[in-house]
Amino acid sequence: YTDNRFYLTFEDVTGINGLTTNKVSVINPSPGTIQIINNNGNIIENVEILDVQGKTLIKDNRLNKSVYNYQANAAGVYIVRVNGETKKIIVK
Repeated sequence: YTDNRFYLTFEDVTGINGLTTNKVSVINPSPGTIQIINNNGNIIENVEILDVQGKTLIKDNRLNKSVYNYQANAAGVYIVRVNGETKKIIVK
């Protein structure tokens, strides 16, 4: 939760002997923007952003940057899939 904006965190915990935690945050930092933050620098295998009707708006693979900004064409509810995890985000 940042500056009255919606904030999601995806956590993927794997490993048996050693604990590996991969964190990715999805936020709406400013009107019309969806920001995906890769908190630990690992490669994000895939990102999809869909509208509420299921239409794919953005699809990227093998992302290795720490911050990704996507401009939404309109305010509304969007579905964000990161490495197979699905969440919704409200864009103002």
